[in-house]
Amino acid sequence: MILLIEPDKDIRKKLCDLLCRERIIAIGTRSETLEMICRFKNRFNIIIANINLLLGMIMQGTLFRLCQKLDVDIPPILGLYSEADESAKSEFQKYFKQYKLIEYDEKNIDFPKLYISEVRGFYPAVIADVNKAKEIWLQKEEPQDLIDPRKWLEEEGFLEPRQKEQTEYDGKEIEEFIPSFEKRIADEEREVVNDENDNNYKDLFLEYKRKYNELLQYVNELTQLAQN
Repeated sequence: MILLIEPDKDIRKKLCDLLCRERIIAIGTRSETLEMICRFKNRFNIIIANINLLLGMIMQGTLFRLCQKLDVDIPPILGLYSEADESAKSEFQKYFKQYKLIEYDEKNIDFPKLYISEVRGFYPAVIADVNKAKEIWLQKEEPQDLIDPRKWLEEEGFLEPRQKEQTEYDGKEIEEFIPSFEKRIADEEREVVNDENDNNYKDLFLEYKRKYNELLQYVNELTQLAQN
């Protein structure tokens, strides 16, 4: 599985299309990055990241501290830069020569092959088709829909569906729902106690509570990391 970190939504979609058969979590902010690492831990085979976001996370040690706190290995990292990122590229290479970088260039017809080759160098089992990727790249097809990092919260009933499009996820929304959710847990627990014969309901409640405790742990980890 791949963690793709890129603020530009259009670029994220184009990069995902080049590996359309691979499972990719595509996000655009630092807070989403920390949340997804907490959520999936050692399941990422590679991180592909915009050089500006990557530079900030490495310089501040945020990524390393989080992985250390979770006791997980840091996945291989491939940095992405564009022509406009020359200053960030120079600074990055000055301090972090050990990381591989690749230039994102929409005018380069060979970019799909180069991109897949770099990813495969870190993640040999990646599911990729160079010819198909090049065809998509040249045809400028509309990219496929991406996985919404918030979607799993809505599917599990932790958050209400969004009423309007959000431009950026800031992490506050998850913390805001905790008090109301704790009340729901308490109310349902009383119902379980009052209906001891309903084993199916008990099992459902316990699973619901387990998922909440797991999410709460992630939120606490992110909060503690941000305060350090």
